[in-house]
This record gives sequence, C-alpha cells and structure tokens, in this order.
Amino acid sequence: MTSIAALILAGGKGERLGGVAKAELRINGQRLIDRLGAVLDGLDPILVALGPMPQRPVALPHPMVALPPEPAATGPLGGLLAALPALSAARPDLVLMLAVDTPFFPPDFLERATALLGDAHAVCAAWHGQRYPTNVLFRTQPLLDLLQDRQRAQMLGSPRVVLSQMRTVSLDYAGLAASDPFASINTIADLLACQRRAGFPQAWAKT
Repeated sequence: MTSIAALILAGGKGERLGGVAKAELRINGQRLIDRLGAVLDGLDPILVALGPMPQRPVALPHPMVALPPEPAATGPLGGLLAALPALSAARPDLVLMLAVDTPFFPPDFLERATALLGDAHAVCAAWHGQRYPTNVLFRTQPLLDLLQDRQRAQMLGSPRVVLSQMRTVSLDYAGLAASDPFASINTIADLLACQRRAGFPQAWAKT
C-alpha cells in the first residue's frame, strides 16, 4: 500500500493582507487551514510549515504537526526544507505539498496525480499551461536525494527550480474545472474574489 504524507505551506507573512497568518483567513466562516480537511483525509504525517511565528498563533487541527522554521531559507523553499527531517524519519512513498492559501484545491488532485505519476518524480498542478509549483505530488526519495545537501538546496531558491531538477509532469485542470482551482490569496482583492466564488454574497442576499 502506498504511504502518502502531506506538507502544507503556511508560512507566508501575508504582508499585502495586513500581516495576517494566512491559515487563519476565512472563506464563508471556515479557516483556510480547515478547508483542506477533505484533501488530506488519510494522509500521514500531515506537516505544516508555518515559518517564523506569526503575530497571532495558529491553532492547528489534529493530527497536523507544526514544523520548526528552517533558519537558512525563507518562502516556500524554506517550508519544504523544514519538512525534510520529518520526511526522512517517516519515509512515506509520496508527499503532497500544497499551499494553505489555495481555498479551492481539488479533492481529486491526489488521485489524479498518483495515476499520472508513472516514472516521473513529481506531478505539478497547472491551469491552462501555468504551473503552480507550491502544489505538487512528489516521490519522496528523489526529493530527499535532491535536497539532502542543504547548501545546494538553498541555492535552488524556489520550488519552481526544484521541479526543474526533477522529472516533472503537469496535471492541468483546464477542462476539469470551470475556474482555476489553484488560485491563491495574496491581496484583499484576491480574498474578496474567493469569497464571491464561494457564494459569500448569497449568504447575505435579501429574500
């Protein structure tokens, strides 16, 4: 049986959102970190890279495990490097990495990506040809082999460059979804757009 771990990237500073912890943002009253429940069901371990401690602590649902921040790298790569000790200890066959600020991440991504993986090292989410390198299914061993040299890993700079060093295929949801399921929240405008997409205005409509 294939063992699969999860890594949630939740360390963004949210500077364009007023410095909030993105995991605590809410869509229709539900925190972003909680919206991932259906995607993560059955995965073990479920690791959360929070990065430097946000102004307001994030209460993680059980059984999610917060990772200590990676001191020598920041951004999404820092979250990936922070997960390496736990992944090395657990040795899952696969690891699903996803960004916490992707509120419409498709629940069937893992099933589709696993079927598509074949001999590749990674399957990257995409929408109309645009890759989202923070939403990826990795084979764990090639990932560990690539990043075990921390100095070399830090020079890669980003998950996009990490993927360029691996045999990577795209899972493009064009034709599978009516709108971009990997749209992320970086600004107030993004947050409002996601609220509208989730039907928030209807919740306040007059009857």
